[in-house]
Amino acid sequence: MAAEPQNITEDIPAEDESGKRVKPKFDVLQPFDPVEVILLDKEQSLKETSDKDSEPDGALGERLPAFSFTARPSATPPGTGMAGLIETTKNKPSVVFLPDERYTFADSRFPWSLVGKIRTASGSASGVVVGPRHVLTASHAINWRRDSAGRIGWATFTPAYYDGRGPWGEFAARQIVAWREITGPSLTDEQTAFDYAVLVLHDTINDKVGGFAGHRPYDAAWNGQAVWQTIGYPADLNSGERPAFQNGCIISSKDDHTWNGRTGSVLGHFNDIFPGQDGGPCWGTWTGEPAPRVVGVQSTEPRVPILGSKSGDNEYAGGNAMSDLISWVITNRP
Repeated sequence: MAAEPQNITEDIPAEDESGKRVKPKFDVLQPFDPVEVILLDKEQSLKETSDKDSEPDGALGERLPAFSFTARPSATPPGTGMAGLIETTKNKPSVVFLPDERYTFADSRFPWSLVGKIRTASGSASGVVVGPRHVLTASHAINWRRDSAGRIGWATFTPAYYDGRGPWGEFAARQIVAWREITGPSLTDEQTAFDYAVLVLHDTINDKVGGFAGHRPYDAAWNGQAVWQTIGYPADLNSGERPAFQNGCIISSKDDHTWNGRTGSVLGHFNDIFPGQDGGPCWGTWTGEPAPRVVGVQSTEPRVPILGSKSGDNEYAGGNAMSDLISWVITNRP
């Protein structure tokens, strides 16, 4: 269901027959319908996905992306900052390594149109379109509390969100699919390795945003290569109201973890991250392919660095399990 973002207010209460004010039955915490939860188990997923699913058609073995340093979104004009309170998220705070190489932008052209803001009753995060009605984000960004029917609270996605709205409106999720319910405030490495979820929206949006991103598992042979881009909505820049972009990003380390027959990866990096960017993509572009491929989503900062990284690095969540999750959702919840 697409709807323009709006401020929710209550009208003046009506009067009953006795003249007494009657409070309207309007729950400001539920502007959208509750969402069905689908947690994949080993047996179900193995029947409906295969190893081929995690290597989409057209993948180029272990070759690096053909990165173009000219492929950048248009920066926000200087002097257009927006004051406001900094948002908070549930994960352990991430790190901005000075000098800060991020910049905010106002550009709704493809592929920048694929990234947008996730909203829930408990906060906000970032997400990326990975299918016709499918949005990838961090599992810990979801409010996993259930109602009596086993559903969770509302969740929405606004592609190309900028200063309170997006060019195509706000889209509500009907289902959320994940391997695990991940919650903060801090995560173990095993939790980080599976810290992703896919929103299934009521409406298709690929025709509006120009397509969707691909995906593929990250290969440790790519460690140290400045070939990636990362995008999200950090709360320290314009209070998370504008997307921020960083070019030439490096992933420093890869640490695999197995859970329920699947392998997820913790991808250590020193790119600039702040709460609000969680769920935003790290992606690259391969020669001859029309869209970037996501190799991870921003998750958290480790309490203890993973092997091969340095103290205080940030972490993406990725790996085969991320690609398998996306493939399952697109195939089984088209």
